[in-house]
Amino acid sequence: GAATDHFRVGEMQAAMQTGIIFGGLAVGASVGGLLADEIGRRPVILASYALACVVQVMSSFSHASWMYITLRLFLGIALGLGIPVSVALVSEFTPVVHRRLLQGLRHAIVAVGMIVGVMIACADSTSLLHLRWRRDLLLGAIPPLVLGLAASVCLEESP
Repeated sequence: GAATDHFRVGEMQAAMQTGIIFGGLAVGASVGGLLADEIGRRPVILASYALACVVQVMSSFSHASWMYITLRLFLGIALGLGIPVSVALVSEFTPVVHRRLLQGLRHAIVAVGMIVGVMIACADSTSLLHLRWRRDLLLGAIPPLVLGLAASVCLEESP
């Protein structure tokens, strides 16, 4: 990838740059539900959006591979925090008759986000060889910023 080329890393570090986000997702998902039980679901969701936004911006300014890898880990944690909490919120606020549909849409929106990410990369460089990765990471901070602002206004604490 473009960041891998920029930092001139070997195969192991290149794999870590990509794969460590999944470790972060596991950590965040493991902690998110427990944290929400202690401080409430709304603050955890808002923290998830805020942390994801900040980490994306910070990632775009990475000056070394270790910094980029560390920030990818924190991005995974940020995204993982919201997983169990969003499942609980949909279950708590949605009438039973619509619950399956909304849980399915909650999963589908993740796939839509991934597709948009790929579209941004392809629009940046159709060959994916000349990505402006720093700019693309900054663009990746926009969805959690917008969703976090919307959630701060619209999302109620669960009963």
